[in-house]
Amino acid sequence: VISQVRKLVSVDRGADDTLPDQLSFLPDFYQHLRTERLTPEERDLTCLACEAAVTAVIDLFFVGVDPEDIESALEGICTLFGITTQDVCHGGIYNYGPIIEFVVKNKTPRITAGEVCAAVLGKGCGAWEDINAWTVDLPEPKPEVENPVAPPDGTPVKKILHITDLHLDLTYTVGNNAECELPMCCGNTSGIAPNQDSAAGYWGSYLCDVPQWTFKHILEHIKEAHEDELDYIMLTGDFPAHDVWLQSKEHNLATARTVMDYVKEVFPDTQVFPSLGNHEPFPCNILPGTTAGVDATWNPDWLLSELGEYYSAWLPEEQLTTFKENAAYSYQYRPGF
Repeated sequence: VISQVRKLVSVDRGADDTLPDQLSFLPDFYQHLRTERLTPEERDLTCLACEAAVTAVIDLFFVGVDPEDIESALEGICTLFGITTQDVCHGGIYNYGPIIEFVVKNKTPRITAGEVCAAVLGKGCGAWEDINAWTVDLPEPKPEVENPVAPPDGTPVKKILHITDLHLDLTYTVGNNAECELPMCCGNTSGIAPNQDSAAGYWGSYLCDVPQWTFKHILEHIKEAHEDELDYIMLTGDFPAHDVWLQSKEHNLATARTVMDYVKEVFPDTQVFPSLGNHEPFPCNILPGTTAGVDATWNPDWLLSELGEYYSAWLPEEQLTTFKENAAYSYQYRPGF
């Protein structure tokens, strides 16, 4: 199995190569990623195949194979293993290939297949004990448990609007297929629905992310029902849709701009405290902790400076400066709070 998998990952893989019979269960596994559903033999084979494939990829980077050839090889095995569709494989590898190369070539000590597969597949695979061998020191002694006590009658009350994980789909198209074979449907890559039952509805569909007009309508309803009671708004990120294989820096910024423009339009006089989610960066989840010492390729200034401009309507200069440097800030809205 190891030699067969390594051959499949190689840049000279044949067009007619197929998945080994012992791994024929993998396409079904990748639809749920639940290792507990596998037999013990299947779990062992999954881990073995993962380590063989990742080792082969790491080797390709270090022997100097052209990154584009490596990406092409990964696209083939992504499709062959049934991980997802060809288009999603292509977009995902194109977007994440450069950061994978950076991590492989720069991590010290060198990253191993055992670590990668343990992180992906969990307990029992690869170096799962090593990557989980860490502790957090807590201060002593542990404080006594105190039962909560309700505040007395007449205590001042504040109402806060918390908006998070909107995942707006700027390409949402009414009538497109809401039951496509992609990880996310209803967008401009889903195609027209084959029938009315599977068509994307005007206000949204269960298997899709949210159309922008639905978000605006939600804001307008909240304003009508609660505006006089709102003390401030917390806007805590995750604005872009889940179409991570289609995204770009421009796409993610456009989604963030859309969200904040709607908030400013509907609540022009309400204090807003915005922050990042894991979907604002590009690629998704990839964000250095600071702009200091990060080379131009991965410096998050493209995101933090632009968002800082959007945030300037709500935050003082001191907080904006801190945010642009560290992607975070602290702010005392009022004494004691």
